[in-house]
Amino acid sequence: MYLGQTIDAVLSKNKSHLVGKISPQDIALTLNKSFKRKKIPVAFILETFKEYKPSEYCIGGVFDAEYDECIIVLYFSTRKTFYLTESRWNDFKFLISQAAQHELIHKYQHQFRTFTGYDEVVDLRSLQHNDNQEDGEYLACMDEIDAYAHDIAMEIKYYYPFYDPLYVLNTISKRRKIDSFHYYKNTFENEDWSYIRKLLLKKAYRWLPYVTYTKD
Repeated sequence: MYLGQTIDAVLSKNKSHLVGKISPQDIALTLNKSFKRKKIPVAFILETFKEYKPSEYCIGGVFDAEYDECIIVLYFSTRKTFYLTESRWNDFKFLISQAAQHELIHKYQHQFRTFTGYDEVVDLRSLQHNDNQEDGEYLACMDEIDAYAHDIAMEIKYYYPFYDPLYVLNTISKRRKIDSFHYYKNTFENEDWSYIRKLLLKKAYRWLPYVTYTKD
């Protein structure tokens, strides 16, 4: 991907500042400074929750079309210190990189779009209304299909580095670590989502040659 290698290089360069005992605030500060220095248009904000254990974290993201901003949300415990071990570094780095690239895809989609308003959505009228309906409408957006297909391609390269990527893609239902695919599968459980599935995997196939990831 266009900025994929740059993002990974920035994260690797800052490994020594992020691994070990560090405050969540300093993690956000380090990431913001390093991305800004390389002119990567991604901002990091911090959210803390009492319910989180000291070792827990989560990475989220959003593209704000009104301000043309990619925002990555770092979710941590309210504890003052987070301990990122050496063994957890690569997973942390991967999730940050994946979230940043996902939102940057949305940024470029927005920049090159020739119309105003919502993107094309797969017709969901045949689906039953259930608890997953809202997620289904979100995931059926063509922009999301494209971005999540990129996520799938990244997960294939990261979690199955010694397998033929096409083999993993063709047996994806059996691959427990491809979370982005299973998000779709679980959302459309008991529904005929064959058309969306076909689009998702076709786009993932197209992303595979461009996705690279190297563990530190």
